[in-house]
Amino acid sequence: CRSHSGVGEGLLPPPPETDLNIDILRYNSGTIREMALLYVHRHFFARAMLDSPLKPLSTPYASSAVAAYASAITLLKIVRAYFGRHPQMAVRQWLTWAHALTAAVRLPRSLSLSLDI
Repeated sequence: CRSHSGVGEGLLPPPPETDLNIDILRYNSGTIREMALLYVHRHFFARAMLDSPLKPLSTPYASSAVAAYASAITLLKIVRAYFGRHPQMAVRQWLTWAHALTAAVRLPRSLSLSLDI
């Protein structure tokens, strides 16, 4: 599990002089990394929720719950920056929005975990 002390550091925003091709490469590499982390931790995130719905961070799967939360946040930051720089291109890429939806679905429950609600 990687450290999430600097979530999104070095990923966003790209320098203003970059072109579309470089932005797409940057977007794809960041998205692939974060989606892989979300899918790796998905099972353990669910186990944490099933084992202790009120205190999932007290389970052995707490690190996966935190990793899934951090990856979801980073993924949404990447999509937001990409859309901000190339909105006409981003709206035509359905996979961009599928990734954003996947991340957004995990956030409400993850946020309540981090706030210990």
